[in-house]
Amino acid sequence: MTDRDIRSAVAAIRDEDDELTAADIMSTELITIAPFEGLSQAARILEQHEFGALPVVIGERIVGILSVRDLLRRMIDLLERDKSEVNLCQETEMLH
Repeated sequence: MTDRDIRSAVAAIRDEDDELTAADIMSTELITIAPFEGLSQAARILEQHEFGALPVVIGERIVGILSVRDLLRRMIDLLERDKSEVNLCQETEMLH
């Protein structure tokens, strides 16, 4: 169940006495990734679908959740280990 599922369900509620369950509002067509997939692929999926997290699966079993924050932490680790600074834009772009 995503925050988008919850927001959609809340917007659709007309009667406050209705009892909704997670099954009533959860996404059923899941987009997932396997643990051996590359981080760039995971980042593309997250960005393309505007997800905050992505289920990591082996077969049909969820083995974890990869979040945007997880990717950001890993990117920071890689940048610090490489010791080279990556700028948001090229110096030539700033001149225009």
